[in-house]
Amino acid sequence: EHRCSLVDAYRLRLKDVAGLKLFNAVEGSSAWLMPVRVANRDDFCNVLESKGVETNVVQLRNDRYCVFQERCVCPELPNMDALEEHYIYLPLHTRMEVGDVEEICQIIRRGW
Repeated sequence: EHRCSLVDAYRLRLKDVAGLKLFNAVEGSSAWLMPVRVANRDDFCNVLESKGVETNVVQLRNDRYCVFQERCVCPELPNMDALEEHYIYLPLHTRMEVGDVEEICQIIRRGW
């Protein structure tokens, strides 16, 4: 419930930020992660890092690992290719408060 309130706070404060897209909310989600899509991920992450905010890609495509390359059935993934360099996860954990989300969103709203 707490994590869902944090996700709601992110969604409310980031819904109209230029260059940032929120992924569709999933009803009944566990609020495990807070993914966003940004126009320039490196600059976005650098700005957040300079303010002490950690971000992470979290998951990499399996077909990029050498152990899976021989088994990759679909070498061309145009939708994933278009997304891969733009998605990032914002901080979301049980020790955060809505105030932490507000601070992160203020940094993001200033731009990158």
